[in-house]
Amino acid sequence: MFLRIKVPHACARDVLAELGAREVRILEQDMQAYDLVIRAEGRLVNLLGLASMVDSLSRGSAAFWTWLERYERAMTTPFEPVHGRLVAQSGQAI
Repeated sequence: MFLRIKVPHACARDVLAELGAREVRILEQDMQAYDLVIRAEGRLVNLLGLASMVDSLSRGSAAFWTWLERYERAMTTPFEPVHGRLVAQSGQAI
C-alpha cells in the first residue's frame, strides 16, 4: 500500500516513530512551511488502524491518504494444513 500523510511539524516526530514501529518504508519527506508531507509504503496488515492513530497523534490536524500500490504474494499464511484440514496458527480447526 502507498500512503501520504500531511502532518504539522509539532506532531511529525510521533508520526514518524509510529510508522517505524509498523515497519513502513519512508520514501520521501517534504518539509513545507507548516507541515511535513510523508510519502511511504507498507503492507496492508501493518497499516490497519494507522489512520486513527495518526489522527490521535496529531489531534485531528493531519491528512491521511492511502491506496493500493501493487499486489504481492504473502510471505506466510495464517493457516496450516493438518491432516487434510486447515488449522489456524492458534490451533483451532477451520
